[in-house]
Amino acid sequence: MSNSLYEKIKVDATFKKACERAASKAEAATQRARDKLEREESKEIERYQKRMREINLKRRSLFDTVYSGVYNPLEEAAFSEAEKRLRKEGR
Repeated sequence: MSNSLYEKIKVDATFKKACERAASKAEAATQRARDKLEREESKEIERYQKRMREINLKRRSLFDTVYSGVYNPLEEAAFSEAEKRLRKEGR
């Protein structure tokens, strides 16, 4: 008897509509959750990219400061030595 009741429930139009509504609500809730997650991911990516830009600017600034501080005096000394040597050779 329970088997026949189960069969009746499976073919019941009201039951089918209730299942369709439940599926629709579940799909809508799932889509809202996906959308929220995508927004959060997008914000996180933007924060990460902003932070990486800041770090890269600091790296470049540090490189320029240190490199210039070391390279420029060495370049000037090398230029001065080359100038002296070439003047001696030119005599």
